Amino acid sequence: MIDQDLIYSLVGKKIKEKREAAGFSQAKLADAINVSRASLANYESGNTAIYIFYLYLIAEYLESDIYSFLPSMKEISESTSHEKRLDKTTTNSKKKKEIMDFIQMLSEEKPDND
Repeated sequence: MIDQDLIYSLVGKKIKEKREAAGFSQAKLADAINVSRASLANYESGNTAIYIFYLYLIAEYLESDIYSFLPSMKEISESTSHEKRLDKTTTNSKKKKEIMDFIQMLSEEKPDND
């Protein structure tokens, strides 16, 4: 199943790459498409879903084909695989940290000598 957050993240990454390659700041591109710089930053980070209308405006302003902002199925698949590996690694490291913290806590406890 395709994760919509992943799609927005990949689209945002492409927007940022094309904007930077064209030499534009976030403020300049945001002004050109009539959104706030914060909104554009959220599109680029994938934190906010971008309306297709704004994607067309960005494509027009950056003189790009709108399809160049859309990730291929291969990119989605590769990113999904990477995310799963990352989640597994993160989960394992979180568990390891919890265990290590617990051991540390136990070693610091002093027995009551009443």
